[in-house]
Amino acid sequence: MLSRFGEAFIDLAKAHDVRIEGLTLQYGRRHGVTMANCARVTVAGNVVRRFGGTGVLAPNLRESLFVGNVLHTFGHTALDTSSGNRRTLTPGGLVIANNEIWETGRAQRTYTPGIRANGVGIEILHNHVHDIPSSAIMPGGNDHYVGWNLVERAVTESDDQGGIDMWGDPTWAGTRMCWNIWRDIGGAGYGTFPAGRAGIRLDDAISGMMIYGNRFVNSSRGHFGGVQIHAGRFNRVENNLFVGGVCGVSFGVWSPDRWDMYFQRDSVRNWLYKNVNAAVEPYAGHYPHLAALATAPMTNLVWRNVFAEVGSTFRNAPPATDIRGNVKVASAAAAEAAFGRLRHLRPLPPESEIGTYPDPCLDRARRNDQED
Repeated sequence: MLSRFGEAFIDLAKAHDVRIEGLTLQYGRRHGVTMANCARVTVAGNVVRRFGGTGVLAPNLRESLFVGNVLHTFGHTALDTSSGNRRTLTPGGLVIANNEIWETGRAQRTYTPGIRANGVGIEILHNHVHDIPSSAIMPGGNDHYVGWNLVERAVTESDDQGGIDMWGDPTWAGTRMCWNIWRDIGGAGYGTFPAGRAGIRLDDAISGMMIYGNRFVNSSRGHFGGVQIHAGRFNRVENNLFVGGVCGVSFGVWSPDRWDMYFQRDSVRNWLYKNVNAAVEPYAGHYPHLAALATAPMTNLVWRNVFAEVGSTFRNAPPATDIRGNVKVASAAAAEAAFGRLRHLRPLPPESEIGTYPDPCLDRARRNDQED
């Protein structure tokens, strides 16, 4: 199929109170849907597939909902959106829930995730994202909730990345990644691993994040663990299950000189004091760790996790890392059982409750996708 159409199939700007439902959009050279500066938009039960650009490109949405859609086969990203005001830390009211997403990055193989979401307070819930050559989800900004998602076979071609990948901006903080499954992240090969591939990768100075109640299954490759924290501080890794792979939790360590060089970069100064101002409210009160980021010891908290069939539980953990209450067992079955047996662990939800759930919108979209 060869398309000559180079515009978005649906193009909205400054629209509000719109519902896009039950459509099948396919075969375009560029994007499927674009909508900028819109409010109270619902995108439900659609099939968006086979576009040369991005499936849905939606900057600066407010009080909007993506639910029950099937998105696949794009040259770039499936869903690229932003919501909320980062200067004031005001959430935008955007929810991305119960979508099935796969096969992005056919033209640009790296940094074209299934979901890219920037801003404040975006909820990314119960999605199934799979078969992605680079990262599955890239949340940028503050106070997002990434929960109950099933991510499989991501980062199959890229290196130095994770199923979730966050990097660079030290003012990004407060995001919670809870109750997800990260399975078979990193693929079976595709060359060597000069760096590594992780289920969740917090790169450079990413700090102040919560990673709680996740399952990391065969999600550690190269030098990375299922969770990889590269120099960031004040992150919390708690009550997770790690099965398989070379390592459970890995760390990258920066010397004081490297931290000094990092904070002298123009890009970092812009992140800290131009895009937002980390020295004043609301950032100073909401994220008190920012004031100590350059000088504090490498303080991350790794509590009450269970490890099975991993090469090692930790790699390169700095001395200041707060490690306590972790358990290593012999098998995956014993690891699952530990969450119901040991009193200091909170039980994980059944795997059947993670990922997509039955819903008329998603059921219809799946039927429409099969009618090709």
